[in-house]
Amino acid sequence: MTLSDEIKNAFADRSRPVVDPDYVAYDESEKHDLECFHEHDWQDLSLQVIEERDGVWFHLSPSGFSYYLPALMLVSFESSRPDLAAVDIVISELDRSPNPDYWSDLFVEKWLSFSVEQYEVIENWLYWLIMNHSAEFIHENTGERCLGSVELLKSRRLAGN
Repeated sequence: MTLSDEIKNAFADRSRPVVDPDYVAYDESEKHDLECFHEHDWQDLSLQVIEERDGVWFHLSPSGFSYYLPALMLVSFESSRPDLAAVDIVISELDRSPNPDYWSDLFVEKWLSFSVEQYEVIENWLYWLIMNHSAEFIHENTGERCLGSVELLKSRRLAGN
């Protein structure tokens, strides 16, 4: 099974947020970007939309983030674009301390909303990024820290937290 198939299968039943009242848009442009995302199911977001609206990842609510993350994973993989600015934004968020006590409530709310199967697909996407991203990504151990964060999140999910 390809990574594309894994993403599509693991996230197929993800519920689309009907209304995303928790987002924070600071200006009309950011609000427009969010509205453009919300016009699409995650499976229908294109490379063009993700590239043109890469700042939206800063403003998605936890429910919006967990719904649209598979779109970014799928588009970056299928277009062979591990270098997308949106990927860097998500990776910088996932690059956390190995001590969950230092994680913000918002980070936990965004990232603790996945199933074990979905965490495993996120890990597979991270492995793909590590193999295909810049030397800096690998050199600074960013990939390893991100994988460690996902492993801790998955452990918390398994423990029921």
